[in-house]
Amino acid sequence: MLYKLLKEVSKEKNQKSNKKDGIWIKSDMTYSNVVIDEDIYNENIWKSETYPVVAYNTSQQNATTFKYNRDLYLWFADLNNYGLYKYNPEASAFTKLTLTVVSGDPKKAEPYGGVGTIIDNYFVLYSPYSSKDIVKINLDTLEITEEAFNITGDNYGYGTYSTYYNGYFYEFGAQRQNTFYYDKVRKIDYNTKVSTLIGYIPYSKYNDSLVQMNCARVENKVYIFHFDQNTTNGKWEIFDLETETFSQAYNLPAEFCFNSNGTGWYVSVYPKGNTIYMLYNGVWKFDTATRTFTKITSSLPNLATVIKQSL
Repeated sequence: MLYKLLKEVSKEKNQKSNKKDGIWIKSDMTYSNVVIDEDIYNENIWKSETYPVVAYNTSQQNATTFKYNRDLYLWFADLNNYGLYKYNPEASAFTKLTLTVVSGDPKKAEPYGGVGTIIDNYFVLYSPYSSKDIVKINLDTLEITEEAFNITGDNYGYGTYSTYYNGYFYEFGAQRQNTFYYDKVRKIDYNTKVSTLIGYIPYSKYNDSLVQMNCARVENKVYIFHFDQNTTNGKWEIFDLETETFSQAYNLPAEFCFNSNGTGWYVSVYPKGNTIYMLYNGVWKFDTATRTFTKITSSLPNLATVIKQSL
């Protein structure tokens, strides 16, 4: 009897030692990396770490971010310098990549609102600034070329935002000649470099030092946000890239728009699915389906809005 009892106890211990807590899924795939994240309830909060920096001073005018093969890159250029950085999430740091200049002067390709696009294995950026340059970076070989785009047709004034869609660069907020209005919308053929005026932003910008604009593209629609640092009269509207038409102008939440200590020029926007996240007076999200704004948090790390298009 004692022998039988000891045998059952030994059997129970063996069963407990083979117990595996958690959810197990059988698969024919092997793992390539194991990540242990104890902060499983971290949605909509800032990650507490030393924020990574780059070696050169980047700003909303001369820098933009993009993704390629699941990696995050930062491109910047101004009259004095240029660089391409790749983000290392393990080290929480940016590494400057060595570029080989094939032709042109990359310092001229200041983003200034141009967000760039991935075409095959190239990062292609059209800068809507006064020189209207274009830069192409082969992300496999790290070879870079820059050239003046030599636009024909409607080419007066520089825009504040550009995006690539179906063979065209769409440019928003270019200046009307001999006026202080920055509301022109034009499209530029990627191959022929012919620029065509296709309309004006309905909520016109008079003197853009007061009423600032930033945009985000979600699929075939560009969402245009106007901010006024001195009043609560912010507006937003939609430009349909397929029909090349505008929606009516809608009001921004007053709390989002007004900030007596800042400027709407520094609103950082990031589209993700049907949501556009915006960093200004805290963190906000805009649902493109319901067209509603929700404030997530009032906290904002220092310099969080320095780059207009953040990822």
